[in-house]
Amino acid sequence: ETGLIGLGLLIVFGIIIWSSYAKNIRNSDPPIRLASYGLGFGILAILVHSLSDFGQHLPANTILSAIFCALLLVLAQPGRNGNSNRAAHIAAKYVNSPVLRMCVLFGACALWIWAVIGANKARIAETHWQKAVEVEKGLMDKSWCGTDAEYADLISHAAAAADRQPGNIKYRHWLNVYRWRSICRAANPDAGKIVLSAELTPAIHDIVGGFYKALAVCPTHGPTHSLVGQIEKFILNEGSGEDRIRRGFRLAPCDPVACFLAGWLDVLEGKTQDCIEKFERAARLDGSLFKDIADIYVIQLSRPCLAVDAAGDDIDRLTHVVNTLEAMSYDDLAQSAREKLRRLLEEKCREAGTPGSVYAHLGDIYVKQHNNEAAIDCYRQALSREYGQVSWRIELANLLAASERIPEALREAKICLQLRPQLKTAMELVANLSVNPAVFEKEN
Repeated sequence: ETGLIGLGLLIVFGIIIWSSYAKNIRNSDPPIRLASYGLGFGILAILVHSLSDFGQHLPANTILSAIFCALLLVLAQPGRNGNSNRAAHIAAKYVNSPVLRMCVLFGACALWIWAVIGANKARIAETHWQKAVEVEKGLMDKSWCGTDAEYADLISHAAAAADRQPGNIKYRHWLNVYRWRSICRAANPDAGKIVLSAELTPAIHDIVGGFYKALAVCPTHGPTHSLVGQIEKFILNEGSGEDRIRRGFRLAPCDPVACFLAGWLDVLEGKTQDCIEKFERAARLDGSLFKDIADIYVIQLSRPCLAVDAAGDDIDRLTHVVNTLEAMSYDDLAQSAREKLRRLLEEKCREAGTPGSVYAHLGDIYVKQHNNEAAIDCYRQALSREYGQVSWRIELANLLAASERIPEALREAKICLQLRPQLKTAMELVANLSVNPAVFEKEN
């Protein structure tokens, strides 16, 4: 954080401290040796912890570290007893001074007032932030397709939090993310791209400016670099966006969005092997990104095997890959992946407490493999666990009808009408099955 000069000063400081430590443990006075051992191991523990965390940013940790270092320095000084007596004499001389006492009192009061004001601002900011998080959860459930009022509420709370604590990079970053989300809600379902009119260009530049102001607060915040780079590269077509995306990944290699954007940039530059590693990391950090990654493998790179390998033995991921392969006419690979998915589902169905959705999923695969009897059994198992699933029961009725088991199919269709009397599909199915000759033959 302080560059080469700061690093050099820290190295010199470390040499001084550890030299004092070495001097102390060679001291003939046992209490000094024992105290030095404890202080030295304490500092060593702090240094080890600082390799993976930012504990020294906390004032309590910083002050404790300073005290430990100061004690090692004092214990290493020769003639410390005489120095201590002189210091005690000087302190006794001034401790009874009324002026000094008043200064200390006013200083303490000023410090407490400053701390209370700061704490109250932090409290208000966190209150607004929690309200923003609640609105965000609702929007995420709707795939961010919210109303203007919802976005206005979200942005107002995030802005209030950022105003109360302007030095908080999290508030500033997400405020601009929410603003960006609010203007790119409209999407072209065919192209899968954000539709932004020319009238929104000033607003986009304003959001980019907000990201840059956030970077002025914390220049090393990788997610902000990644998102502003995404906007500059893919929306504003500015060359600086590529550098921002790369810098964001270097600064935040454990942020899923930063990994994904860096991988996507590698795809555009033809660096296939580099993108695979980044995409794998992004999918591990955030599973919701897997579908986009699989689509890139299949559609953009035309390497569907990468998608199958990335899915592994995850049933949900493999299901998406199979559907994508079928849509892109990779029939042989889709069949192979579907067979793998069938085996995984069959193993899952052997476990105790398997939910009905797994049986229904397996039944759907059997249908595509034209194994209607196995599919019927799966749907029956699924409905025995979740009786009210009308869509599964409709599928079961259709399978029974296709297998010439008309009375059973009619019974399932009638149950659907009992569960949902206005369901048009069930009404049509009952009407068609009711006039089937097999029904009258059974009645006779």
